[in-house]
This record gives sequence, structure tokens and C-alpha cells, in this order.
Amino acid sequence: MKPFATGQRVAAVIDGDIASAFGHGPQGTVDSYDPEQQSLVVNWDDGTQQRLPAQTRLIRLTSSWTPAAGTGLSWQQTLEAARAAGGRAGRHAADWWCRHHIGADATGNPKAAARNALLDLAEDCPEMIDGLPLSASRDEQFAEPPTEADLLALRHGAAVPSGETVTAEQLEQAVDGYTWAFDVALLVHVTDQCLLVASPTGDGRDLSHLHPDRSRVGRYAVFSGEWYLTDDEGPDRYRVGYVGVLERAWNGWAVFACDRTVAEQIVADRAADREADRDSGLSPAEQDRELDQRWGRTYFDGDVLVVDQRIMQGDPEAIERVTARPDGRWSVRSMNLCWDAVDPACCDRIIGDLPASGREQAW
Repeated sequence: MKPFATGQRVAAVIDGDIASAFGHGPQGTVDSYDPEQQSLVVNWDDGTQQRLPAQTRLIRLTSSWTPAAGTGLSWQQTLEAARAAGGRAGRHAADWWCRHHIGADATGNPKAAARNALLDLAEDCPEMIDGLPLSASRDEQFAEPPTEADLLALRHGAAVPSGETVTAEQLEQAVDGYTWAFDVALLVHVTDQCLLVASPTGDGRDLSHLHPDRSRVGRYAVFSGEWYLTDDEGPDRYRVGYVGVLERAWNGWAVFACDRTVAEQIVADRAADREADRDSGLSPAEQDRELDQRWGRTYFDGDVLVVDQRIMQGDPEAIERVTARPDGRWSVRSMNLCWDAVDPACCDRIIGDLPASGREQAW
């Protein structure tokens, strides 16, 4: 069985011969094709659906679109039909690529693949995206530009007038329209899906109003630091960013205020990182002391945020107790960390409620 594409028009072969004056038997549209099982599902024009085994004899009426049932399409209408078919095939190809590279069947890191694809798209180099089935590849599973017979079927349906032809110039025009629409639909859909997968919020929303270039005192931003940088290939990424309001700068770094939920998550993340740094070769007491020297202790004592760096700094006075500001936010001071406002689009996840555009200024 030849490869078939979703949306492709097919007809059954009846009694071993091409049937009737129409040149074929019952017609339908391919719903899906399984190359491993060598089977396909066809939606027949009578409203039924059928899975066909490999031995079923079919003829392909067109490359990847449903031809007009009527007759007398103008040439402009025929071109529009070819472009529409290219768009449908492009979206189908995009769905396939997304499923295998950034979706359920991806074998690598979907977020990394999505980010790398977006970089190539931003640089206008889609051909650099791994496995992307652009029309230039002429992958018959996805992109089969129209033939002269396809165009005649589009214009006249099954009853093609005797002697009707398509010129070489018309065929080139239709092929160009099909492949252009295929690539546009493919790239638009892949871009949209990559934005969703790479988005720290999971919905691909625009967060440019929280870019660090716009950071000002009293304005919301997303804060993180180099200790959260990942080692993924590509541009800098932060494992996590926290939503807060910039209070001031301290020694070139940011001091920000955040709500209780964010403050508690910062404390929890610091505790998890501290625990992951335990040395199993030491006794529990020795482990605690070593961690106190490297990490200090950060925790909530009721409504008080405690930052205890006494052992770290060798100073019995190096303990800070932070209560909520009048607006209910906690001021996140250094915690022995150098915070900075970062691009939210560069975070794998974001903790806190992100303000909508136009509502970034808290005070």
C-alpha cells in the first residue's frame, strides 16, 4: 500500500477493474494512515468509516485535498482550492512534528526542543529545525503538490470534459500556491505549539511587560539568580523565577517584596536544595553543621521569616527576622543570594500571580 496522507481523496477498486464511466468506485477521504500496520481509516462519502487492511485496492484521486463535487470552477477558484489543500496538509504535518518532537511521543526534552525551534524560527532558519517536514523536502507523507489530473478534478469533478488540459504555467502556479500555503500553515502551527510548550505558564501568554529592561522600583518583575541556571543547551534558562515587586537595589542586586505564597515557596526551594547537598559520608550532626556553613537556615516561624546565617558568617548576631510589610508582602533580602530581575520567558516555571499588562506598577 502506498503512503497516504490525512485528507487525501481515495476511491475503491471494484471487481479488480476501475469501475464505471467515472473511473473509480466508492469515494472517501483518508482519516488516518498507519505505516507500521499498513492500514488506513477512510471516511466514505456515504457517512461510514472503515479501517482498511493492506490488501485493499485503492486509487488516489488527488494528493491531499477533497476535489469539488460540482463542475465549472474558475481558475482562480481552483488556485484557492489548491492553497486551502496546502494549508490543511501543512497543519497535519505540524501536528505530526509536534507530537514526535515536543509532544507525547517526544524522545528528548520537549521544552528544550521547543526553545531551540523558536530560536531557529526567530533567525528565519526553519530548515535547521530537526525533522521539520517543510515542503522543500517533498515528503510524500505530507506534501504532495497537485498534478494536472488533480487540477482537472478540482475544476470539473469526476466528469472532466474531453480534451481539457492544464498548461505548464498553470500547473507551476498551483504547485507554488500549494507549497507556499503548506509551509505557512506548518510554521504558524509549530510556532504556536512551541510557544505553549516553552512557556513557563503553560499557556504561551505574552510576558514582555515584565521584561527586566522595564524593571523599576514599585513595579512587578520576576526574580531569580545564577544558582538556578540550568545546564541545558541553548540560551540561559532559570529553573524557577519568583513574582515580586522591586523595593530597591542593594550592592547592585535586587531587593524585592513578595506575597506569603511566593515567600513560602522560596523557603521550600532553598530547603530542598540544602537537603540535596547533604554529604552521606558524615554523621547527621556533622551534615547539619556543614550545611549551616554553606547554606544557613531559612524558615518561617509563624508569620516571621527567619534568615539565620550565624554559623555561615561566624557571627552570633547574623540572624534576621522579617515580618510582613503593611501591604502583606515579605521583603526578600539577600538570604546570602544575589537576586536579579530576569526575563520571565527564560524561566522553566514561575511562582506567583503574574500581573496583566498595564497593571505592573504596584506602588
